[in-house]
Amino acid sequence: MRFLVALAAMALIGCGSERVKPVPPTKNVSQQLINEMIRIEPQLLFCRGMVAPLEPHYLTGLPACGTGDGMLFSGLYLLSHPINTEEILESIRYSVDASGRPWRSPENIDYGEHINSFSRDMFKGLAFYLIYSKDIELAQRFYNYVRSNKYRMCKSDSDDRCQMTPATLELLGDVFEYLGLRRENDMQELGAVGELTVEQEAKINPMGYELHLVSLGIYIKALTGKLKHRHSAAARIIRDRQPQNLWYRFLANYTNSGVQEEYDAIAADLLQKMKKWPEEEKIDWIWQRQYSEVDYSKPTGHELVWLAKLLNDVKQF
Repeated sequence: MRFLVALAAMALIGCGSERVKPVPPTKNVSQQLINEMIRIEPQLLFCRGMVAPLEPHYLTGLPACGTGDGMLFSGLYLLSHPINTEEILESIRYSVDASGRPWRSPENIDYGEHINSFSRDMFKGLAFYLIYSKDIELAQRFYNYVRSNKYRMCKSDSDDRCQMTPATLELLGDVFEYLGLRRENDMQELGAVGELTVEQEAKINPMGYELHLVSLGIYIKALTGKLKHRHSAAARIIRDRQPQNLWYRFLANYTNSGVQEEYDAIAADLLQKMKKWPEEEKIDWIWQRQYSEVDYSKPTGHELVWLAKLLNDVKQF
């Protein structure tokens, strides 16, 4: 009996563990979308090369650059091959100091030591930078820092957000292999346990930025050639929980069947949002917000151009 239970458990764990290839668009989806990209991109706000919304300064209350999440969204934005690529690359390089310690943005590193100067969500932005730039030296410098710092990415935090978890180390290992580096022993793939975890996170993580971070982990898996059926299933779960989110629809299609008609439909819906830009306020990267939140109706514009470019990039590196 125990043998049969073990056999059943192994079958469950093995299910969904095969590698799958993402399916990008096969053609440019819309000339109108391209025209909107050309209109919007030169108007986007960057602060010292970082993607940034305007938000009230904590002292003066006047509009100021909000670069607290600069590493995350700037690394992500690189994947759209932006017109200011070199400026963004330089800002991210500047935000990792000589020891390999990462910071949220150039402003953060200039400010000096403070709590929550980095986090696991910022790590995903750094991972996207490494995938795009193939910066082997910085990847090794970062790893050497966290390994010598007890796998912490900053010196002080309020809730262990700087602690690298096994899942974070696994993603770093995926990036290392993508760069042609050796996957270190502490970066080992979590295998079935990790795959089951991503499905659970897709089901139970609160909608908003926490669900968005799960989607970005799946995207890293896809870009580094580590996508498996369970990741594809998790992407579908995320889409079904928030079907109005065009990024989630893109990711689910990209990691599953890649139906061109769905890409066309996403592009048509995105075009309507882009035609309305700019809104009076440009608050947030809206794909990380719930549809019901006020912020969802006030895109910075970066996320619109980014998704439009993904829809029109048949290479999808």
